[in-house]
Amino acid sequence: MIGTKDEIDTGKKVSEQFRKLFISYAQAINKQERRTGSLFQKNFKRKKVETQTQLTWLLYYIHRNPIHHGLDNQLDYRWSSYNALASQKMTYLDRESVHGWFGGRTAFINFHQQNKEIDIKKLQDELN
Repeated sequence: MIGTKDEIDTGKKVSEQFRKLFISYAQAINKQERRTGSLFQKNFKRKKVETQTQLTWLLYYIHRNPIHHGLDNQLDYRWSSYNALASQKMTYLDRESVHGWFGGRTAFINFHQQNKEIDIKKLQDELN
């Protein structure tokens, strides 16, 4: 069941209020920072991942990105999924599926360790 007319109307009202909130927020930030245009990033790239190999290297690229940008070590970077995937602590991630792409937990960790010297720029080109 999709919902009653009242539930649908309420949902539309809530959505409209959030839309107005985000517009007001963007306008306030733009005024404060003396800037114009969209506050949020536009036109992000996306590409269909078609092979297991692409998926493996894409995951590696994401995990190495903090190091590439000089932010942190992938083991210490708190916003990365790497620790949750490498550890045995409770997580909501489907750790077993990811490990399966690499051939197990040990292979996942080894893959990340062995490929540390890969040029991220070259990897970006290959993924694009």
